[in-house]
Amino acid sequence: MRALQINGQAAAFITSDGLQLDVSVFRADCARGVVLFLPCMLGDVRAGMYCVPIDELARRNYSLVMFNPRGHGRSPGVFSPEGCASDLLEFIGSYFAAVSGPERVYAVGHSGGATWLLSAAARQACFEKLFLVAPVLDTREAMFYMYERGTSGSFADLMRNPDGTNEALDAVMSDTRWLDLEYWTAQHLKSMLNYATKGYRGIFFESVGQFLENIFFPGCNVKRQLADFRDKVRLFVSAEDDWVPVNRTIQQAHEQSIKLTIVPGAKDHMLFGCWESIWTAVMGELQ
Repeated sequence: MRALQINGQAAAFITSDGLQLDVSVFRADCARGVVLFLPCMLGDVRAGMYCVPIDELARRNYSLVMFNPRGHGRSPGVFSPEGCASDLLEFIGSYFAAVSGPERVYAVGHSGGATWLLSAAARQACFEKLFLVAPVLDTREAMFYMYERGTSGSFADLMRNPDGTNEALDAVMSDTRWLDLEYWTAQHLKSMLNYATKGYRGIFFESVGQFLENIFFPGCNVKRQLADFRDKVRLFVSAEDDWVPVNRTIQQAHEQSIKLTIVPGAKDHMLFGCWESIWTAVMGELQ
């Protein structure tokens, strides 16, 4: 395990396979704990919509880690759920070593970020609480749901070229056939989609085909993990969501007595305009 070097906001975290990930650490004096934040799938923790309360957390004596997984923000590499969980756990170990001891870790994840937090929690019980915002509980279920809603293009938009186009991607994602593993393999879709470019909206990709394969074959389902950690979880969802079947999330929460908030005013998966109220609720539960 490599040592984590913290210098102001920047944290030089290099993974065991040699990648330096895009991580910012804001250390609080006499820290009572640390808040770890992950963005949505292919997102960036620096996105303005998140309204991360850096100063207020410091005032309350909580450190903050803003963690962009591989393929997110400025982090290089190809994202995979398993790899993300490994990187998170490696980072937490390095962080504890850098600050000379364990601290309570409160994790906040949005969309796919919530998914990867549950995956990491299943491998190592290191989180005091998990605040999951619009979680993707099953990646394949969510993708089929987007086709049913006619919103799959919103996901494809994240993988376009700098000019907003990608004819090969549009052809593959025009229907759900690519989600069948036999079809995906027989048509050599992974190699067809692989490319290295600065993606649409500034998201870096080394391999779109590999990314899609990592996410959807066999897929990542964390419904069991959500049940396992029900006592540590608080869910935040929008009443309307074109990315995930939110009614199924609400149903599971009710059946398993998982704390859930339908965020007032939220009208979409990104919860635009609602993040200040979400952070207020999160900070109210920090111990």
